[in-house]
Amino acid sequence: MLTGERAIALNRAAAADPTRRLGKALAQNGRSLVMPLIRDLIVAESKAGRMSVRPPDEAVEWFLALLIGDLQVRRVTGALEALSPEEISARSAKAMAAFALLVEMPERSRNGQASR
Repeated sequence: MLTGERAIALNRAAAADPTRRLGKALAQNGRSLVMPLIRDLIVAESKAGRMSVRPPDEAVEWFLALLIGDLQVRRVTGALEALSPEEISARSAKAMAAFALLVEMPERSRNGQASR
């Protein structure tokens, strides 16, 4: 969603908006809505013993940095074409593996399996 054509067009428009209202609206209706959901998931996984992370807000930033990095900016500037589903899947798997190392996830959870 963050690197698709619609998101890129909206980000290009926001970057060109001299009032900065569109950028603020995008942040309020995107990142500001998604980050608490990711945070809640991280907190729940931590409480369940499937990861060890403190503080959760920092973990959200780590996860998004690993998953998205500068992809959106490179798409907005035209430096990168849209990713294929296979590229998205591979990037997601790499981001999750790196995140698992940062938050000390048990091996089984890193592989997408619930730990017992």
